[in-house]
Amino acid sequence: PDGPPTTAPERAALAAVATRWRVATAGRMGPSTLDPVAVVARVVRRRGEIDADPGWIEVHLDLDEVDVDVRRAGLDIDPGWVPWLGAVVRYRYV
Repeated sequence: PDGPPTTAPERAALAAVATRWRVATAGRMGPSTLDPVAVVARVVRRRGEIDADPGWIEVHLDLDEVDVDVRRAGLDIDPGWVPWLGAVVRYRYV
C-alpha cells in the first residue's frame, strides 16, 4: 500500500505467479476439466481475516467457512516457514 506504484515488470511477474497458483490450485481441487478461475474464486471467496506481522501471517477463517474439498486438497494446511515469503503462515478456523 505504501511506496511507489508497481512497475510493468512487477505486474507481469505477479500475473505469472498468479497464473501458476490458479492452475495448481485447480489441479489440487479436482479434475483438469474444472475452470481454474472458478475454482480459485470458490477457494478465496470465504469470510476471514488476515493478521500479519513481519515474519508471521495468520489467516483466520470462520468455522462456517470450512470447505471439505479445500481440506481434502490440503490447501489450508499450515505450511509453516515459507522462505520465498519470509514468513511463517498459519491457518486457523475460529
